[in-house]
Amino acid sequence: HRIFGNILVLVIKSEKEYRRTEIIKKLREHLSPHEIPHKFFYIDDIPFTQSMKIDRNSIARQLQSLRMIHG
Repeated sequence: HRIFGNILVLVIKSEKEYRRTEIIKKLREHLSPHEIPHKFFYIDDIPFTQSMKIDRNSIARQLQSLRMIHG
């Protein structure tokens, strides 16, 4: 993607802290190896444009301040 580069996943924050390995394990049940994302971040909520599409520009601006999921 021109804004994000490598594939990434945004995980809505919840009470449970997810580990990167847990997320990858679940994704492998549904995706082929080349479709598995490279980066995982926590986000408070997904921003939308007025036309209810995901606001990728807003996410790109937030990316530096989002906490990456490790482990």
